[in-house]
This record gives sequence, structure tokens and C-alpha cells, in this order.
Amino acid sequence: MPAGYTSGTTGHPKGAQITSDNLLPLLAQFTTGSEWAEWRAADVSLVVMPLFYVGGSLYALAGLYMGAHNVVLREVLPQQILDAIDCYRVTKMFVVPAVILFLLQCTGVRETDLSSLQLVFYGASSIPVELLRNALDVFKCTSTTGSKT
Repeated sequence: MPAGYTSGTTGHPKGAQITSDNLLPLLAQFTTGSEWAEWRAADVSLVVMPLFYVGGSLYALAGLYMGAHNVVLREVLPQQILDAIDCYRVTKMFVVPAVILFLLQCTGVRETDLSSLQLVFYGASSIPVELLRNALDVFKCTSTTGSKT
């Protein structure tokens, strides 16, 4: 049985078993008309959050489940993330609010071609309103969605 790690509301990592009975209904949400269901096989998904973290692994599996192309980065390096969005024409990505902040602080972020980016999922913590406004202004996505996981 696969396991992921989550800090939940405590901030302390803990293992969480993920069964097929848990995983398949979550993945099915990508096809049921929710805002997550805007996936297409032509999408390019940037996987940069750790795969040992349930949010990162579920997001990566969602892209695979929907037949999208996954671009996997080994580390969270803001300039490398921006370069990957531009180079691979990334349409979707999942990051935590701190990574959004780091991306916005990169020199040249406003000159980077981010026009392919359609959706930014964020989670694991709340996002300050001003950071969200700045992200919407810079990324110019059709949608940005988040949840506290």
C-alpha cells in the first residue's frame, strides 16, 4: 500500500496510507466537471513539489491520469521553474504559496514568457491576499485555485 506524507494541521510530518479506494475517486474528480476537470491530454503539467508529499504525488498522478505531459523538476529552484514554464510551455502547476513568493521575487519574472500557464494550484498553507493579487497580475492565468491541505 503506497504512503504519502502530510503535515495536516499540526505542522508535523506523518505518514498517510493511500489505498486505491482513496486514490481513484480523487483522480476521478479531474473528469467530473469540477474546476480541476479542465485537464486535457495536450496539457503540460509542471511537477516540482516533493513526491513524498501527498499534494505533490497526487498532483503528478492527476496529470498522468488525464494523459497530460509531466515535466518533473528535481528541486524547487525558482529560476529553473520559470525557465521550464517558458521552455516546455507549461499549462498547469502545483506549488505552495512560499514558492509563488520566490517566483515573483526572481529577476526577470515579468519578462519571462508565462503565456502558456493557464492554471496554478496552490496549497499546504494559506496565501496572503497581496501575494495572491501579485501572482494573478504576473502569471495572468485564466484561473488560480488553492486550498489549505
